[in-house]
Amino acid sequence: MFQTLFKLSLSTILLLSFSVKTELFQNTKSSHYLLLDLEQGEVLEEKGKSEKIYPASLTKMMVVYVALNHIEDKQKTAIISPNLLKELRQQGAAISNYPSQTPISYEDLLYGIALPSGADCSITLAKALFPTTDAFVQAMNQEAKQLGMIHSHFDNVTGLHSPNHYTTLEDLSRFLKVALKNQHFRNYFSAIKYTSKTGITLSHTLYRDIQKTGLKIPGYQGSKTGYTAQAGHCLALWFNQKGHPFLYLATGGPGDVYTSSHLSDAHLVTSRLAKATKKSFGPFDFFYSHSKEAFFSYCLIQSDMPHLYLFQRGS
Repeated sequence: MFQTLFKLSLSTILLLSFSVKTELFQNTKSSHYLLLDLEQGEVLEEKGKSEKIYPASLTKMMVVYVALNHIEDKQKTAIISPNLLKELRQQGAAISNYPSQTPISYEDLLYGIALPSGADCSITLAKALFPTTDAFVQAMNQEAKQLGMIHSHFDNVTGLHSPNHYTTLEDLSRFLKVALKNQHFRNYFSAIKYTSKTGITLSHTLYRDIQKTGLKIPGYQGSKTGYTAQAGHCLALWFNQKGHPFLYLATGGPGDVYTSSHLSDAHLVTSRLAKATKKSFGPFDFFYSHSKEAFFSYCLIQSDMPHLYLFQRGS
C-alpha cells in the first residue's frame, strides 16, 4: 500500500516538474525510432514503435540468434556457391569478401553476417543448418512467436525486400532484450573487426561509416545496420551512458546506399545523452539536459529495485 502511494506521489511530482516537450530527437531524420532503458525495459522515447516497418538487414540479428541455437560445432564448414554470389550481386545485396568454393567455418560465417552483413553468409549458414532456407525461416518465425513478436513475420534470411517480411520496432526491442542476455550473441553484435581463418579481415558496416564521416557514438557497445530502398536506413544500437545501458532502434532513414542518415541520427541522440546531467535520488537516476540544443528529462529506476517500476518523461 505504501509503495503504491509512494509511486503515485512521485509520479505526480515528476509530471508537474517535467511537463516540457522532450527534444532529444530534435533534427533527427528517421521516420521511426525507439529509445529503451535496457535495465528496466522502459521505452523513454518513441515514434511509430507499433507501426509495421521493413527491417532490411536487421533481419540478420535473428538469423545469428537462431543459428546459435542450432550450431553444435562452430568449426564445421560450409561452401559459398559461386552461383549464389552472382545472384546476390544482381540483387544488390550486401555480401562478405569470402571466396566461393572454399570451406568457411560456421564461426567465420557468423561474423560474415554480423559485420559486413553478408547475405551470402546468411544463406550458406541457413542451408548448412537446415534442409532448406525456407525451413530456417520457419524456425525464425517460431522463435519470434515464442518471444512474443506478434507483429512480425520473416520471409527470408537476407532482409531483401518482400511485402511479407516485416516487423515493428516494439517487436525488435522485445527480441533484443532477450538476445543481448546471450553472451554468444553479444560477441557477434559487439564485434567491430574480425580476421577469419582464411586470413580475410571483416569490418563492421557502421564502423566503416564512422571512419568515412568522422561521426562518433559515445558509449558504443554494439550494433546492426540495414538498408533497402523500401526500409530506408535502419539501425539497432546498444550503448551505455554514465553506466546506464540503452537500446536505440531506428528505421526509415532517408538517403540511398551511399548516405549515412542512420549514423547521423544516432550520433545526435547519443551525444546529447552523453552531455546530459545525471543525478541520483535514492533508487532513482535522473538524466536531464537544459541546453539550448535540446531539453529532455528522464527518471530511471536503478536495477536493484526491480519492483519499484516508474518512469515519467516530458510530454
